Order: sequence, then C-alpha cells, then structure tokens
Amino acid sequence: MIEINFSAHVTRERSPTLGLPLVTREKSQTLALPLVTREKSPTLGLPLVTRRKSPTLGLPLVTHEKSPTLGLPLVTHEKSPTLGLPLVTRRKSPTLGLPLLTREKSPTLGLPLVTHEKSPTLGLPLVTREKSPTLALPLVTRERSPTLGLPLVTREKSPTLALPLVTREKSPTLGLPLVTREKSPTLGLPLVTREKCPTLALPLVTRRKSRTLGLPLLTREKSPTLGLPLVTHKKSPTLGLPLLTREKSPTLGLPLVTHEKSPTLGLPLVTREKSPTLGLPLVTREKSPTLGLPLVTREKSPTLGLPLVTREKSPTLGLPLVTRKRSPTLCLPLVTREKCPTLGLPLVTRKRSPTLCLPLVTREKSPTLALPLVSREKTPTLGLPLVTREKSPTLGLPLVTHEKSPTLALPLVTREKTPTLGLPLVTREKSPTLCLPLVTREKTPTLGLPLVTLQKSPSFCLPLVTRDVSPRLGLPLVIGMKSLTHAPACCTYTFSQPCRHMPTYLL
Repeated sequence: MIEINFSAHVTRERSPTLGLPLVTREKSQTLALPLVTREKSPTLGLPLVTRRKSPTLGLPLVTHEKSPTLGLPLVTHEKSPTLGLPLVTRRKSPTLGLPLLTREKSPTLGLPLVTHEKSPTLGLPLVTREKSPTLALPLVTRERSPTLGLPLVTREKSPTLALPLVTREKSPTLGLPLVTREKSPTLGLPLVTREKCPTLALPLVTRRKSRTLGLPLLTREKSPTLGLPLVTHKKSPTLGLPLLTREKSPTLGLPLVTHEKSPTLGLPLVTREKSPTLGLPLVTREKSPTLGLPLVTREKSPTLGLPLVTREKSPTLGLPLVTRKRSPTLCLPLVTREKCPTLGLPLVTRKRSPTLCLPLVTREKSPTLALPLVSREKTPTLGLPLVTREKSPTLGLPLVTHEKSPTLALPLVTREKTPTLGLPLVTREKSPTLCLPLVTREKTPTLGLPLVTLQKSPSFCLPLVTRDVSPRLGLPLVIGMKSLTHAPACCTYTFSQPCRHMPTYLL
C-alpha cells in the first residue's frame, strides 16, 4: 500500500500483510529532488537503511544501515555535499553495536586519510592508519593489543616517498617501550635502533648508523636491571671499522676494558684493562698504527694502581727494547732491562733493592753478540760497590775484576787478565781497613805463569817477600825477604840459572 502526501512531498510504502512501514521517501518542495529515504524491515518494522541527500544537487550525504533483527547501526556512510565523494565510513558489530571500522577520506579527492579498526568484542582500538591528503601514501600506523588496548607497534613514514621513518614497538602487557627504530627520510636506511627491557623499560641496546651508507657508528649495551652501561662500540663512518670499544662492570658501571683501533686499517692501538672493583688501571697496551705490533705495555697493581711492569718494544719489528719492574708497595724500581732495537739482544740489566731502591747489580752486554761487558754488584743497604767485572766485547773473556769491602767500599782485590785467552796477568790484594797493598802477583800474558810476587806487611805497608820467576819455565830467579821493622833486606837469594831444587824454608 502506498500513501502520498503532496503537501510535504512524502511517500510511504507499507507491508500488505501487517501494515508496517517499509519505505519512506522525502523530496524537496522546490526541485522535487529526493532528500531522505528510510527503509524498514517488513517483519518487525525496525529501520534498516536511511539515506539523506543534499537539497540542491540531490547528491547522497549520509547513509545509515542497521541490523534487521536488533536495529543496531551497522554501517554509516558520509559524503561531501558538493562532489558526493565519500568522507567517513563507520562499521559496527551486528550484535553489540560496537564500532569496528572507521574510514575518513579527503573532501576534495576522496583519498583515504584515516582508518580506525577496533575489536568486535570490547570496542578497543586495534589498528589506526593515517595517510597523506595529497598522495594517499601511508604516514602513521598504530597497532594495539586486542585485550587491553595498549599500543603495540607504531610506524611513521615520510609524506613524500612513504619510506619508513620511525617504528616503535611496546610490550603487550604494560605498554612499555621495547624497540624503537629510526630511519633516514631520503633513503630509508636505518639510523638509530633502541631496545629496552620489557619489565622496567630501561635501555638495553642502542645502535646508531651513518645516514649515507647505513654503516654502524655507535652501539651501546646496558644492564637490564640497573641500566648501567656494559659495552660501547664506536666505528668509522666511512668503512665501518671498529674504532673504540668500552666494557664496564654490570654491577658498579666501572670501566673494565677499553680497546682503541686505527680508523683506516682497524688495527688495535691502545688496550686498557682496569680492576672491576675500584676501576684502577691494571694493564695498558699500546701498538703501532701501521703494523699493529706492540709498542708499550704497562702493568699496575690492582689495589693502589701503582706501576709494576713497563715493557717497551721497537715499532718496526716488535722486539723488546726496555723492561722496567717496580715494587708493588712503594713503586720503587727493581729491575730494568734494555735490549738492542735490531736483534732484541740484551744490552743493560739493572737490579735494585726493593726497600731502599739502591742499585744492586748492573750488567752491560755487547749490542752485536750479547756477550757480557761489565758487571757491577753493590751492597743492598748502602749501595756501595762490591764487585766490578769487565770482559772483552769480542769473546766475552774476563779482563778486569775489582772487589771492594762491603762497609767502606775500599778496594780489596783487583784481577787483570789477557783479552785474548783470559789468562791472569796481575792480581792486587789490599787490606780491608786501611786500603794498603798486601800482595801483588804478575804473570805472563801467554801462558799465565807467575813472574813477580810482592808481599807487604798489613800494618806498615813495608815489603816482606819479593819473588821473581823466569817467564819461560816458571822457576824462581830472585827471592828477597826483609824484616818487619827495617827497610834494608835481611837476606837475598839470586840464582844464575833457574833453580829446580829450592830449600823448603825459602818457599
């Protein structure tokens, strides 16, 4: 059945069985253009579809669709009154009427701007997409958890090229940030990546890369409980080679190890190790920037940070040059070793007392054959010279040996030997108190046979016994004895020929 009201320009259609309204149409009075159209269900009379149009052009403005059973809104379409382009579209669940989907478009071009998706059970937002109004390229996308509605992932893109700019990921339970990724707006290369712990949102890892090549520049790792820095890696922006690496303790955040490398070849330059409790330096290693050979190594005590051992090496061959050892308590030098830079053979060795830092032993060697040249020994209490030994630089045979008293440093014994065979030449013995000569022995330089022996008194330094021996056979030629009180000789024995059978009282 159709009812027409000409005064209001309204037309109603009803069901033939129950008489319930089915369709109602309203038109404008001036142009007779349709304004509103309402459609209802034939069984319950609940509204199904409602369409509204503009009174001037008759273009659709709003369309409402409802469920045929409960009359709850399902879909709503809104359009622009001038061009009839879609502006907003809303979809709802047919059972609860909760919003499911909302789309917004630009009024001029009809391009999508914003899209909202929600959960069908709780109506919480799930996904939101925003696009640019000119090119309809995606700008922002937000994803949320379906149970709590907390943000999970947010993606931002550039408005011109739609390349990803920022991506943020959060935990589904607490909504705390987990991962954040930033990229360059021109090439889309990754710039910064930040990772956080899911429980306390403290930073765990941060990675930075170059804008042009996307090579890693900086990486920072932190502890998940206290957020203290653990490891830091720095790299060159051109080649991506490691430059600096820092490692720290996870409890106190004190520096443990630091590695520095060359920016061109990535070879290690400096390595620093520190104690995990006090952060005092333990070991420092320096290397050459060209070959990576060790140059200097410094070791320190873990409690006071005082230097213990220092090792220096040549920059070309890496051979040891100087080694210095110190006492761990007073930082006084103990041992110093110097070596030649070409062959690494030992040159000089110096040892000192650990308490007073006085020199004890000094050894010098030849730079070519590493044969001992000079050896000096001193007393540990006063640093006075005790023994000095000189040797030949070619064969290492002993030349001169000086022995002194440990209390007054007065000479006691001096021994001279031949530089070729090492045979004794001259031996001089002196008294330990007055430094007066006691015994002098001279020998032949070829066979080491005794030539002259002089014995003097220890109190008045007067000669007592003189023996002259033949240089060929070693037999006595002249024997002279003097008294202890008078200088003139008491008795003198002279042999025209070397005597083979000498009285025992003369020997």
